Amino acid sequence: MIVVLTDRRQARRSLVEVVESAFAGGAAYVVLREKDLPPDERAALAAALRAVVGAGLIVAGPDPLGGDAVHLAAAGPYPPPELALVGRSCHDAVELSRITTEQYAVVSPVYPTPSKPGYGPRLELTGWRSWSRARPFRCWPWAASRPPTRPRAWPRGPPVWP
Repeated sequence: MIVVLTDRRQARRSLVEVVESAFAGGAAYVVLREKDLPPDERAALAAALRAVVGAGLIVAGPDPLGGDAVHLAAAGPYPPPELALVGRSCHDAVELSRITTEQYAVVSPVYPTPSKPGYGPRLELTGWRSWSRARPFRCWPWAASRPPTRPRAWPRGPPVWP
């Protein structure tokens, strides 16, 4: 499964064009970050992306901007909002243990990522596996789109839930 996280500063085209291409290539979800945009611009971008991906749009932050899916920071809010899809970022086992009604969590960083250089420590595959075992929710490993080398354990891409 491919999940796209937006970062307009790294995009060579408009985010709408990037997301259109990603979904044409098989992406399942897009997480709209861009939290530094003014509220009206971010809402307009969410509407434009939703027109392309429908329910595949997940908005980073507690406000779904007219949709029904959010991706929250480990810091909160708690309890999470009651929406169709709620996920949370986690960076250590303590944060992962705080998950309550969320449908998924992402653990990161598995590998270095260009959008957050120096963010870590890196979990590598063994760290992600140990944290994600026996969880009552789906657990995604967040990894760079171009890890330094593709581990032999990932012959067809990084692991995701079934």
